[in-house]
Amino acid sequence: MVNIPNKVDPGDLVKSVEYNDIIDVLHDLLNRVQLLEGGVGGIGVAITSIVPAGDLRVGQEITIFGRNFGFSIGAQRVFFNSARVTIFKTGSNDQKLIIQIPDVPGVTEAGTPVTLTAANFSSSDSRSVTLRPVQLNQQGNISLSFLNVTPPTVIVGSTPKFKYQLEAPVLLPQPVLIEPTVSIASLQNTLKVLDANDQVIANRQLTLQPGQSTQISIQLDAIPVGTTQFNLKVKASGAGVTGSEDNRSVTIGALVEVDEEITSFAPLASSPPEALQGSTVSVPAGTSVFVKFAAQFIGNDLRTYDVLSAVLAPATNWGVELGTGFFATPPTYTISAPGQETPAYKITPLAGASTSAVIEFTLKRQGSNKKRTSQLTFNRT
Repeated sequence: MVNIPNKVDPGDLVKSVEYNDIIDVLHDLLNRVQLLEGGVGGIGVAITSIVPAGDLRVGQEITIFGRNFGFSIGAQRVFFNSARVTIFKTGSNDQKLIIQIPDVPGVTEAGTPVTLTAANFSSSDSRSVTLRPVQLNQQGNISLSFLNVTPPTVIVGSTPKFKYQLEAPVLLPQPVLIEPTVSIASLQNTLKVLDANDQVIANRQLTLQPGQSTQISIQLDAIPVGTTQFNLKVKASGAGVTGSEDNRSVTIGALVEVDEEITSFAPLASSPPEALQGSTVSVPAGTSVFVKFAAQFIGNDLRTYDVLSAVLAPATNWGVELGTGFFATPPTYTISAPGQETPAYKITPLAGASTSAVIEFTLKRQGSNKKRTSQLTFNRT
């Protein structure tokens, strides 16, 4: 055993041999600690580090470094509290365990102290870590549908208010930004975004809960003299989801008719399923996709709707037809009670098709100009 050198007083000369004696003592202690913890020649499990450091999340992949995990003989065991790790990933060995953190009951977003334990057949070692729940990614999209305008006939001097239905079929609460644009330059800076109670929405942003549906309005100031027509675009967007927008052309003095008995008309699903992402659809060249919509009707009066579509300029060589087979869709719907219909369309980029196309889908009431429309952007891939 190495002798421990005597203490020295301030100002004493320390010789190299005495300093080296101190180093020898430290090495001797280190060897003894390693032996006790399962170092060379030992069998005890030791956790030396966890990567990444800091707070961890359920479902996250981490690497536990240490000694004597017993991986080569199948002795390794890892627990987070009582939740056992069952899968050890490729690259694991006796000194390194690569795992995915299992579901641990009771952890909160604020962070919960959890005991991480690594063990072999005869020993174990533990560390306290802070664990948070699994990080969920947002899913879904935002849907914006035009409802009506007051007054229904916009004239010079009037202050029209355009009302929309805003929906968020999403997984997590979603902040939504409303961005209106009007082609009358003098009115752009005075546009107001109102909530369902006609109160101004601060910063034009509101948060929708999963599945929430609400109404918003865009309030314009007085239409200036000399205006004969204008365009109003309203875009609803949010981080992590596909947004939606409504583009509307308004002719001064002409009735703006919309079917208020269709409360929503929005894309529901596609085939293949991954083609539809919010208001955008991907279509591989040489193939077709089906897009199914959900139309919600109210009212008990008898009426018939034509199921229509139009490829908007400047897109070219895109084919649209009513759904067939599983997606079979009639050319008309006769409605006499509240309910839902699910019209579907088959969309095909033909030879020489433009890279993208905006297609407008319409349910138009027969004998009237009342209708409900929905637009999707199709990208040829």
